[in-house]
Amino acid sequence: MNFFEHHIGDYDQATAHLTACEDGIYSRLIRWYYASEAPLPTDLQAIQRRVRAHSRDEKAAVKTVLAEFFELRDDGYHQHRCDEVLAAYREAEPEREARRENARERQRRARERRQTLFEALRGHGIVPAFDTTTADLERALSRVTAGKASPTVTPPVTRDDTVTQYPLPTTHYPEDNPPLPPEGGDGAGNGPGTPGPTPYAAVCIALKAEGVNPVNPSHPMLRALVDAGATVEEFVAAAPKSAGKGDRFAYVLGVVEGERKRAAATAGQLHQGAMPTAQATTPGESTEAYLARMEAEREAERKRLAGAGPSPEVKARLAELAGGMRTR
Repeated sequence: MNFFEHHIGDYDQATAHLTACEDGIYSRLIRWYYASEAPLPTDLQAIQRRVRAHSRDEKAAVKTVLAEFFELRDDGYHQHRCDEVLAAYREAEPEREARRENARERQRRARERRQTLFEALRGHGIVPAFDTTTADLERALSRVTAGKASPTVTPPVTRDDTVTQYPLPTTHYPEDNPPLPPEGGDGAGNGPGTPGPTPYAAVCIALKAEGVNPVNPSHPMLRALVDAGATVEEFVAAAPKSAGKGDRFAYVLGVVEGERKRAAATAGQLHQGAMPTAQATTPGESTEAYLARMEAEREAERKRLAGAGPSPEVKARLAELAGGMRTR
């Protein structure tokens, strides 16, 4: 028993004649009685030691208080007022336990209801903050279901003095949660009560249709890829590759990221713009003029070579070879 009523007026009237030491001893004995929910032991020395009565006056005060306010029976020292309070406390225990059980049941239903609401909103690409009230979750779900009947709201959770409250389970991803849709629509042609999905949510909805689940529209990599220009089609095309993987959503993000990195690397290795010609042209010269000039230069070289005979050195070498052949 952790609590008992203390009627100050009645107590003062009954103990007005006690010394300060006797009053303190009596108060300690009563607290011990209620805490143990049982009579005090018959061993006088054990009682004196328990209430820390060490001096002669303190030990004498224990004897005085026991003799005046307690009754010694076979099972120990009884105090009639304490016995009445304990009897009433035990009689009310089933009712207190029923209240505690009812409170636990209401809390359990409330937790299950919140989990259902979070899962339903995630199915629409919305991830509310973990501390969003149940009423706000109900309103958000009502908006995204476009006027469908709102689920019944669980009554508020109550508790009595003995019930311990536990934190609600977290059923969403914590990082960078997007805000709930506005009451008046999304500014993209959708009227009040029918907010359109964000680009990130649109990807998640498409992936769920491909069997990729769970998804997270707040995932940093998803947001980075979409912000970089990745389209819903890219993610859908990568979805079949994630079949059989542990975390299909993360695998799809990895596939799209890898393909975009390879495309960027390839783009960095390719020449940008028109390809240059093999030789530089004269400044201001067009390609056609350059080709015509090159052809004229080649023709002039052919004519020069045809009009000039062999050089003197070549002629001498040829004569020498011819003489040797005649000798043989």
